[in-house]
Amino acid sequence: MEREEAKEVFKTIIAYYPQFNSKGTDEYRKDFADKWITKISKGDFNLTMKKLDTHSDNSPYPPALADILAYPPRAKFTQDYSEDYKKVMEEKSNPETAKLREEKLKKLKAAMGGVLGD
Repeated sequence: MEREEAKEVFKTIIAYYPQFNSKGTDEYRKDFADKWITKISKGDFNLTMKKLDTHSDNSPYPPALADILAYPPRAKFTQDYSEDYKKVMEEKSNPETAKLREEKLKKLKAAMGGVLGD
């Protein structure tokens, strides 16, 4: 998330929990806020706000970072294996390459000690 969004999350924490950043000197509070905003900015804004809202509905205590920080979902691994499949089918349909393929597969199975199923 952008730093401005992280600041909004931090301000929301203070709105829900006024005691959250109320202790210490001005310099301490500024440093505390800066460190939290830096950490919060690594997360996803919408997911983090949702977790903060849930936390505030269920706890009278301010959150720890781990309570609210939510990361964006990882990209799903989507690879097209159709070319690989096509190549395997071609190898299997050719008697010469099929025989070589089977020999290599047997060697691999022996090397793996039976880990590969039949």
